[in-house]
Amino acid sequence: MAAAPSTSTAAIASDAVSCAAAGTVYSRYVGCILQAPVGVVLLDDHGAPIGTASWNVYQKIQLYKNENAIDQTMTVVPQKMDAALKSVTMEWTPSCSGPCSGGTPQLAGVPTWTPGDQHAVSFGVGQWWTGTTGVGLIDLAWKFKFSSPSSPNTPEIDWSDSDLTVRCDVIMGNEAIPETKPGCVFPKYYPTLEINSQKYPSAAALYWLLMQKLQTHPGSKANNSPLTRQADDVIAAANRSKMCPSSWVGPPNGTSDSPSCDEYPFAKSRQSGGQSVTGNQCAQFYAVKDSSGWQLKYDTNYPLPTWNEVCGRGAIPLSQNTGAGGQLGRFTTAMRLHDNDAYFVDTPGFANCNQTLCSLP
Repeated sequence: MAAAPSTSTAAIASDAVSCAAAGTVYSRYVGCILQAPVGVVLLDDHGAPIGTASWNVYQKIQLYKNENAIDQTMTVVPQKMDAALKSVTMEWTPSCSGPCSGGTPQLAGVPTWTPGDQHAVSFGVGQWWTGTTGVGLIDLAWKFKFSSPSSPNTPEIDWSDSDLTVRCDVIMGNEAIPETKPGCVFPKYYPTLEINSQKYPSAAALYWLLMQKLQTHPGSKANNSPLTRQADDVIAAANRSKMCPSSWVGPPNGTSDSPSCDEYPFAKSRQSGGQSVTGNQCAQFYAVKDSSGWQLKYDTNYPLPTWNEVCGRGAIPLSQNTGAGGQLGRFTTAMRLHDNDAYFVDTPGFANCNQTLCSLP
C-alpha cells in the first residue's frame, strides 16, 4: 500500500489557486468546489450580536488512479468583517469516517484577520484508505471554529457532502482479478467514454445515431441516460451471443476490412438488448465506403427502425469494431468502473448526422 501522503505548504497554495480558478468542477478523481460564503456571528456575554464575518471558500479534493491517497486543500478569502470585531481567528479540522486515516493538517498563511484584511489562507491535509482488500467507502467532513478577542463565544460550522463520498479499492475494474495497487474515485460522478471518431468513424456514428434516436437514448449525457457496467463476463457473453449469433452475415462494405457485428448498447452494459430481445429485433445498419468516404445506412434486409427498439446492430468494419471495444475495456480500468457503475458515451464530430445517413470521415 502507498505510504501516508504528505502535503507541503507550497503545494497547498498552488493547488488551491488552480482549483479556485476552475470554480465548481467534479471528475472521477478530482473535486473543485466553490462553497457558498461561510459566515459567522460573534456574540457578547449576554448573547447579543457584536458583528459578523464571512469568507469565500475554495476546496479541492484530489484522488488517484493508482494510490490510496486523498489529498485535500482549502483556501479561504475574507469577504467582509464588521468593524466592531477587532479580529477573528479560524481553525480548520478535517476528518474522515470509514477505513481511513489522516496526517497532520498543514497551514499556509496566518488564519487571523482584522476588519478590511483581505489575505488568503490555505489549509491542507493528506488522508488515505487503510484497507488492503476489496472495497471501502470513506465519508469526508470538515469543521471551522472561530474565535475573537471581542467575543467570549467560539462558534463552529460543521459540514459534509454525500456527493463527495470516496470509494477506494484494489479491483481496478475487474472483480475477478484483484490488483496490487489501490486507487480511489468519486463513485457518484459518471465519467464519459469518448470514442475516437476519427479512427473508428463507423462505430462512432452507429453509437451516436442510436443515442439520438432510440427512445431510451442509451449512454446519452444530454438525456441523462447513462449506461451501467455489466461485470459478469458470462452474462456479457450471453448478451453478445443473442445480439450477434454466429449465423449473422453483414453486407459487404467495399473494403478488405470485413464487416463485423457491432451492437449498442454494449454487451458489457446492463442496457444490452440481449437482456430482453435478439439481435434481429434491433434497429439495423451497415457501414459502406465509397469515393466520398464511409457512410452509415439502413440495412434494408430488415424492417426500417421505428426507434422504439431497445438496441441497434450494425455491420461495422472489424478494425473499427474491435478498436472501439478496446477503448471501452481501457476506460473501464482507467475509471475503476465496478459492476453497475454508470457512465456516458460521447462520439465527437457527428452533430450534422441525420436519421437516414451519416457521411463519415
